[in-house]
Amino acid sequence: MGIHDREGSTRESKMNSKLIQGLTNELDEFWMELVKDLKASMVKQKIYSSGMTAQSIGEFNANPITLTSNGIKVTLGMPEHYIYLDRGVDGALSSRGALATEDGKRFAYKKGGKIANIGAVKKFMQNRGITKLSDLKSSGGNTRSGKAKRADMTLDQVAFVIARSIWAKGTKPTKFYSNVVNDKKMKALERRLMEKFGSLITDIVKL
Repeated sequence: MGIHDREGSTRESKMNSKLIQGLTNELDEFWMELVKDLKASMVKQKIYSSGMTAQSIGEFNANPITLTSNGIKVTLGMPEHYIYLDRGVDGALSSRGALATEDGKRFAYKKGGKIANIGAVKKFMQNRGITKLSDLKSSGGNTRSGKAKRADMTLDQVAFVIARSIWAKGTKPTKFYSNVVNDKKMKALERRLMEKFGSLITDIVKL
């Protein structure tokens, strides 16, 4: 390899490093914007306190931007149940308009099947501040342990009623995710990246 070739190779390496660093920074900023928009979407759809918090999204994204052998990978990990909140679930007895996923699948409870998860419903209630039901009348003793037991039983009973209603009627789609992460957003990102790095990519190709 001649001097000119080595100089060209060094210049190409520097330009590649500059491009990778620039893309990484831009994609990291884009990722933070997505999380912010998802948080705002959750608040708008009134599901922010149902366990789908910004913290729960962040837990799955310790390293959202990584460099792989195939390029730069962007990871937007989400809690497993996000898709049900986004698309909705048809009830066993009626529908509230659940939407199909990209592969055409629609979620639905089945007649004779299990009702919604009572533990998840109780967590939802607690997140909404429904933790004390001592003002409700209930039979039983008046000891401190007896009152706590009655309160727990009442929470279970209320949770069961809610869970059974969800099973029967289903849940409405919120589109909190698909309104944020979609083809329109991805095309905007493509334009954004080309505007910032298009000329640098062209220079590298010319080398």
